[in-house]
Amino acid sequence: MTLTAVWDQYDVRLRLASDGNTFSVIGRNGNKTDIGIRPEYKNKAVTSIDFDAFFDCEDLISLTVPDSVTAVGRTAFYNCYMEKVTGLAFIFDYLRKDYLSEVTVTSGQIGGYSFYFCRKLT
Repeated sequence: MTLTAVWDQYDVRLRLASDGNTFSVIGRNGNKTDIGIRPEYKNKAVTSIDFDAFFDCEDLISLTVPDSVTAVGRTAFYNCYMEKVTGLAFIFDYLRKDYLSEVTVTSGQIGGYSFYFCRKLT
């Protein structure tokens, strides 16, 4: 079953897991350029971002991922050129880094070369 959730200032599509207890982000609705994923929807945790969830969202500028997200599909952010990202350290392993100009790591350890290609970070 796929449910569509629309929150106050942005749009995101969710899929209810087969166990009925958690949600996974499967994409966005419309062409919002600044997205903040909420940690829960209808009292159920949002725990993952599916493969291709933001595939080819070239105009996506900013993304905030809550600490409740513990899994990300390998191609979730393919062809995304985000400038600002907030989330757990592991999220950055899935991002194209050469466009990042602002990074906020909410928790987790960052490896020595995690942001090696972030030429816009100062």
